[in-house]
Order: sequence, then C-alpha cells, then structure tokens
Amino acid sequence: MKQKFSFLSLMAVLTIALIWQGAAGIVAADDKADPLSHPIRTTYITYDPDAEPGRFVPPPANFGRSAPTANIEVNYIGSWPANAQSAFEYAVTIWEQLVVSSVTINVDAEFKDLGDPFILGGAGALDYGINFTNAPQPGVWYPIALANSIAGSDLNGSTSEIGAQFNSTFDWYYGTDGNTPGDKVDFVSVVLHEIGHGLGFSGSMIVQGGVGYWGSGTQFPDIYDKFTVTFA
Repeated sequence: MKQKFSFLSLMAVLTIALIWQGAAGIVAADDKADPLSHPIRTTYITYDPDAEPGRFVPPPANFGRSAPTANIEVNYIGSWPANAQSAFEYAVTIWEQLVVSSVTINVDAEFKDLGDPFILGGAGALDYGINFTNAPQPGVWYPIALANSIAGSDLNGSTSEIGAQFNSTFDWYYGTDGNTPGDKVDFVSVVLHEIGHGLGFSGSMIVQGGVGYWGSGTQFPDIYDKFTVTFA
C-alpha cells in the first residue's frame, strides 16, 4: 500500500453523515467571482458508550522519517490546554505526510463546550471552488484545500481552509502512544478524523422523501460525490 496519497486519491474512501451550516464564498477560474455559493457543512462525530473497544492503528511506517509534503498551520481559538494542543499537532504532522500541497492549509480550531456531552467534535471545509484553473472536472465542487492543491495557488487568500471544533467538557485521552484507557476517547484519533472531513472526506448526498440529491442546494456535485456508489 502506498504511504503517501495525493488529495485526489484520498477522495474515494469514506462514507459520512452531514450536518448543514452557513454558506461559503467561491473562487472561480481566473480569480473571477462565481455567482454560485456552496453551503458550509460541519461533520460531527459523537460518542457511543456501547461501542466495542477500539483497535490501535499506528501512523504510516515512514512517519517521522520523511519530509512533510504539505504544511498545515493551526489557529487555536479559545482556551486550549497544552496537552490538547500537543495531541492536535501530532495529528497534524501525520496528515502533513499523507497529503500533497504546495499551498499552506490553515485550520481554525476551537476548544469549547459544544452543548452536548456526546458530541466529540466536528469539522469541515470553510470554502469550495468550482471551475477554477486546472480543475480536473468542470461543474464540480472541490473543498478549498483540495482546490488550492490542484490549482497550485491560494484561491481563497487569507481565509482559513478548514474550521474545526472539539468538546472541551469531554474526558479525553491526550497521549500520542495509542494506549487509550477503556473509559476515555483518544483525542488524536478524533482530530485525525475531523481534519479528514475538512480536507475533502465529505459529500453532499442527502435523501428526502425517498429521493437522493447531491449539490448542497446547487445543481453541481461535490467531487466526493463522484466516487459514491449505490450499496446493495
């Protein structure tokens, strides 16, 4: 198995549930404003007290021995304990060796009471691109970190690419060794999972009245949707 993946090869893996919020501005080809807009989606993960014990999956074999292929910078918003930041940075260094981008990926990360003790955290892209320079497929939405990587330029300027929030009231395990006690949840694993949503592991598929739709209220699919197949 390859130890490094481009953004495009990462798009065909996960199935997720979506919670809708807000709206994002779009950057189009040649830096011209696109009249369309794509809603921002924050994908949350919740705690299941009845879940089977987890299994530790170590980082890739070459982790820490090769140069990063992307730069992810985190803007820590609110009061972050030092051990929570350290665990977050550890997760970031793993992603920096899995994705490839010449454009810095900025993450706005909040650590706060999310109002529900069972919500662990959530994340998503803060912007989307469509019909930008070098876009592999026309009429398809790309989460902005992926769009920047493909375009080879910072299409959204000073705006962060990913927004994430994590529950400060949860009893986390902040270690980076994978030896998570049975009564705790591994913070590194949750951060890895949520950053993945922000990078592009997120589609627009919904079902209403027995009919499936894509496009987040527009006529165009997300790139993730293009890899979605019917399960039977």
